[in-house]
Amino acid sequence: MPGLIWTASALRDLADLDVYLIEQDAFPSAVRIIGDIRAAADRLCDYPGIGRWIAEDVRAWPVARTAYVLLYTVEPDDVAILRVLHERRNWRDERSSLA
Repeated sequence: MPGLIWTASALRDLADLDVYLIEQDAFPSAVRIIGDIRAAADRLCDYPGIGRWIAEDVRAWPVARTAYVLLYTVEPDDVAILRVLHERRNWRDERSSLA
């Protein structure tokens, strides 16, 4: 089973999401959403090919029960989470900033 790597950009996305939700006085939602995101990333380690291709070597996987999507790549021994983005964000135009 591959390991899991969170890029600096993905960790920054998680931190920004956490701060946003807490500022909205949505602490219970923050805990649930961050937990769902982490569970989705763990699932990718078990089934790295489940996401749909969005670029040459980048896949997208929606996080269940949330409006977020994980952008990731499969490396020889790891799954690397590149970004954690809201599904309504126009992330398709940000391919150059995925890493």
